[in-house]
Amino acid sequence: MNTFFLVILTTILITANVSAQAAFFDYDAAGNQVERRADIPVQQITESSIGKKLATEKVSLVTAYPNPASTHITIIIADECQGWNLAIYDQADHAVYQCKVTTTEIDLDVSTYVPATYAIRLVSENKIETFTFIKL
Repeated sequence: MNTFFLVILTTILITANVSAQAAFFDYDAAGNQVERRADIPVQQITESSIGKKLATEKVSLVTAYPNPASTHITIIIADECQGWNLAIYDQADHAVYQCKVTTTEIDLDVSTYVPATYAIRLVSENKIETFTFIKL
């Protein structure tokens, strides 16, 4: 029991010591404490650092949820893909679904699909975007 209280007391003292190391005090001319402050380092975010991050991230034109899916899947398509061809291919590269994109969201019944990994392909004249999903 005494060991338990000793561990608790030691933890409190260490925590208080760590906290005290981060606190700074300001005093007036008479030596009275007038302010207590803590200097916390803050990561600077600049426009150029955001631009570098955005330039390295790939923006997907198509995504789907839930993934994995068992009965249905919702396919979300970027606005810029209107008029593109969308197809879903099985593992043997056979098209199991095809349509021309006219909306940004397609709710598809996949309950009759064989459990496997499928590829959703968006195709335009000069670009192909692929997203895979798993059918349980």
